[in-house]
This record gives sequence, C-alpha cells and structure tokens, in this order.
Amino acid sequence: MLTFQKQKIIEICCKHEGLSMKMKGTVSKYPECIHWHFKKGRQRGTLEITLWKEQRRIWFNVQAERTADWIDESVSKLKKSIERELASC
Repeated sequence: MLTFQKQKIIEICCKHEGLSMKMKGTVSKYPECIHWHFKKGRQRGTLEITLWKEQRRIWFNVQAERTADWIDESVSKLKKSIERELASC
C-alpha cells in the first residue's frame, strides 16, 4: 500500500477521534518517516505518531512533559481503528 494512503488513514482516524494535527514532518533518526503531533481541543498533552515506511512500522509516543488523561484512551481507540482500516485496504 502506498505510504500516502497510510498517512491519510492515520490522519482520518485521528480526526474521527477528535484530534487535530499540530505538526507533520519527519525525524532524522528514522529516514523517510512521517511524524505527527496531535492534540485534543484545548486540553493539555500531545500525542506523537510515527509512520516508518522502511520498517513497515507505526508507533505512538508521548513525551514525559506532554502527558494527559485523554491520551491512553485515544491511543487504544486509534490502534484499533488504524489496524482495521489498514487491514481493509
């Protein structure tokens, strides 16, 4: 599947979870990866998601100073919805 499609799946699933994209870029440690920062409304906390095409991996990350109550529940829901959408493609 094209990386662009995977990107769109992640972005759409996050939008359905009520998250807004605050940053989209890359991380030099992971060549050609796509890396996002998502927030939930005006609440504290930032959820980071990385898509690394070369290793066929997607992972969630939360920096210690950016934790929030909403993140654990959102990660659980996003994991299920992203897996479901990727499987259906």
